[in-house]
Amino acid sequence: MMTFSESIKTCFKKYFDSEGRATRAEYWWFQLLWWCVIIFGITMMFATKGDTAGAFAIVWMLFFAFTVVPNYCVCVRRLHDTGWSARAFFWCLLGVWVGLIIINIRNIFPSDDDNEYGRNPFMLKKLKEAQMEHTSCIPVRIEENEISQDEDTRYMPHSTMAEDISKPAETAESTPTTTAMSADAINVASQEKEHTQMRYCRFCGEKVANKDAVYCKKCGKKL
Repeated sequence: MMTFSESIKTCFKKYFDSEGRATRAEYWWFQLLWWCVIIFGITMMFATKGDTAGAFAIVWMLFFAFTVVPNYCVCVRRLHDTGWSARAFFWCLLGVWVGLIIINIRNIFPSDDDNEYGRNPFMLKKLKEAQMEHTSCIPVRIEENEISQDEDTRYMPHSTMAEDISKPAETAESTPTTTAMSADAINVASQEKEHTQMRYCRFCGEKVANKDAVYCKKCGKKL
């Protein structure tokens, strides 16, 4: 959900933009700021006298003039999000309070699905967050070790690689007969095949016994 600061930044960024759609959070956060300042300014004008009241009146009028355009634009975008056109905003001409009540009741409802004014902004934000999370989990190439990874393979932990390197290589002198050499070669081949089919967690190095596992049992992170 859009935060208060994000809503204010978005509304001023789209100062003259009445096209597209706006979520409930974008609209109501800006309305909260707008109405709080308006009510505070009116209260201070009546609570003070003389030059102080005049200063509050000037500040109030400047704030109103500066925010009336983005307030109108975000209201139109919010009406678009509910499936209404900008013409509904002119209901305010029937009466300021009656029109505002009708529009704000309509703006309470959640976003519609994709409509003529664009795609659902709430779902677009969720989709973008999911894509960013998925992108951050995609492994990258390690140039130092010249090891790459695709979707079906996992990195071998450094400890396991060190153990394999530290094992002494078998030579012809260590095998007395051809039969023993053949047996050792078959054994080594089977071990290598089994080793290449093993999966390891790329975060903690834990061996994953279940080839269909999605999460690591040790650290709980997604493989």
